[in-house]
Amino acid sequence: MSKDSNKNYTIFLTLSIFVCFIVVIIVGGIFFNQSEQLDIQKELLKQITLETQAKSSQIVDLQLKDNRAMLSTIIYNSGFDINNPEYFIFDYFLINFGNSKAENITVVCKMLDTYGRSAFETRDNYKIQDANSYELKEMTPNIPSTFDMTKDYSPLCYVESCDGNCETLYKRIPKMEEAYEK
Repeated sequence: MSKDSNKNYTIFLTLSIFVCFIVVIIVGGIFFNQSEQLDIQKELLKQITLETQAKSSQIVDLQLKDNRAMLSTIIYNSGFDINNPEYFIFDYFLINFGNSKAENITVVCKMLDTYGRSAFETRDNYKIQDANSYELKEMTPNIPSTFDMTKDYSPLCYVESCDGNCETLYKRIPKMEEAYEK
């Protein structure tokens, strides 16, 4: 090997090692940064979960002390009825967290557009929901002719009212009450 080629080889080898070192630093930085962000996200999720559990237990504790019904719904499924395309299906759980039965319950289900406005809504009534219980319920309303099936919608079901020593959970949360009753 000549002196020039030996010198070029040394320069090339030095630059290659330097570039590899930079790549290792960048990749390591990205990996550790993502790992740190993931740890932060996990910690936030843990805190949110603990706060939610604490608040849920407080609601239930209040309910148990007051000895009344506390109603809510959780949407389970919604969509078009395959067997009868003129109907829409809302499947939801009707839940009573309280120690007292609820009577004359009105549940509202809506399809909300991307702005949170009701595209259509329907109501159903139930006579009784036992204390500390839940039931899977279903509403199958006719689809209104004004309903545009090409747009995106979100389903929403909630307990609008009930009689007796009864309360609806969403009315305890002002932002939910405002959103639901639009």
